[in-house]
Amino acid sequence: MKTCIRIISSLALLIYLSVPAYGQQTLLWKVSGNGLKKDAYLFGTHHLVPGSFLESFPKAAKHLRKSKNVVVEVVLDSSKIAPLNALMLQPEGPGWIGELRPSTRQSLDSVLNVHMGASIEQLAVLRPAAISTILSLSLTQAESGELLKKYKGLPLDASIATKATKRKQNLIELESLEQQFNLLYVQPPLDSQIAELHQMVTLLDSVGPYSRHLITSYLQQDVAGMQKMLSDYAANFGGMEKLLDERNAEWMKQLPRIFESGSSFVAVGALHLFGENGLIDLLQKAGYEVTPVKNRADESTTFETGMDMVMWIALIIVLSTADAGTAPKTAPNLSKHG
Repeated sequence: MKTCIRIISSLALLIYLSVPAYGQQTLLWKVSGNGLKKDAYLFGTHHLVPGSFLESFPKAAKHLRKSKNVVVEVVLDSSKIAPLNALMLQPEGPGWIGELRPSTRQSLDSVLNVHMGASIEQLAVLRPAAISTILSLSLTQAESGELLKKYKGLPLDASIATKATKRKQNLIELESLEQQFNLLYVQPPLDSQIAELHQMVTLLDSVGPYSRHLITSYLQQDVAGMQKMLSDYAANFGGMEKLLDERNAEWMKQLPRIFESGSSFVAVGALHLFGENGLIDLLQKAGYEVTPVKNRADESTTFETGMDMVMWIALIIVLSTADAGTAPKTAPNLSKHG
């Protein structure tokens, strides 16, 4: 059942899960103390939400604009994406579809023809995880495209990076495109990828609505809704330690040095902020004070601090390109994924 987490998480590569028991919600956190001369800020993103969403948060926009360093998970570079698309291909060829159950193969073939305009035989040159990702994005677009139409521009992460480049700020990536492609497509064993693809066919009807619920909750910062929805998934599917905890630990090797070099704005998938091994907790353990900040246009005060964090475990992030909200209709158009 942990399969469903990978499937759903490919919809957004970093979705805002929940905020602990502060009684309120936010996507923005201030990092201070521990000898810092300049405050740093953490901002939770959703990889499919367009960049104009940031206009709803003047405080976040202000700290982004004034920071010396702008830190993102990865800097999207179109010149590097094309060569990395080869990592989405199955080296041994399409023979893996012979391992699918007959009923799964038939169902998957029908689904792919409807949503991607290609048969399983045509798409089997891809790794199963790549098919899961592209299909998930297609289902998300079909279910949530109207919801996101009110926002414009590049996806939020890419928009933040682009703004930093135009302002000649110091743009820093925490990991490379190659690392993210390997994490998603190369490292998972083939048998587990096949099992996940089978699980996706089984849960197909729930993928679109669930992704819409996640996006809606993110846009509204609906903590109560997130807690209700994700507690059920956490109970059934468990955590994703390799894709969350280990990456957070690696990022923590970089962040203190970045903070020391000047004011910093860190924009990563909000999933990485919370939980026992989330960035907020890790920074607090390292001696920093991490304070939640209200940042809606109609909010002007800072949350009271000193309350305990509630750990939530849910979806992993996966990389998407600057137009990741639109899934490719055919297999050859792999550059749509990033």
